[in-house]
Amino acid sequence: MSAYPPRSSQEATIPGLLQQLMPALRAAMDTDALGDGIRLDICETAQDYRVRAELPGAHKDSVRVTVDRNFVNIAADIPAYDEDFPTGSGAARVLLREGREGPVTRGFSLAHDIDAGRVQARYDNGVLNLVLPKREATSSRTIAVQQARP
Repeated sequence: MSAYPPRSSQEATIPGLLQQLMPALRAAMDTDALGDGIRLDICETAQDYRVRAELPGAHKDSVRVTVDRNFVNIAADIPAYDEDFPTGSGAARVLLREGREGPVTRGFSLAHDIDAGRVQARYDNGVLNLVLPKREATSSRTIAVQQARP
């Protein structure tokens, strides 16, 4: 945005000001701020975490979930959907395209380590549901310190 007073008569008009503001507004609304557009709902019970991840358009075979201690990463490949638009002489001019395509990923940390061997994952209609069991805490133990031998 320019400093006051405006440098040109166009900047003084409302359309001129909006034109200057649009890049900042687009950046603020960009889905990349959401980790490439994967929206999450996460809740916690005493035994586990429950995650709902939205992956519209992804095929089940492309969805990957990795767990490393308390870090969870969700990734998928969303194919292009150009078949919905006519091609050739009757080609449609795309006016707005908000759907994602290509690789998407989202990672997040949780307060407790996850028992990776007991994770459950279900994918249905573009929604991935995870049950992430908390790893049982290891009990602490006092170690006896012995005198070193001379």
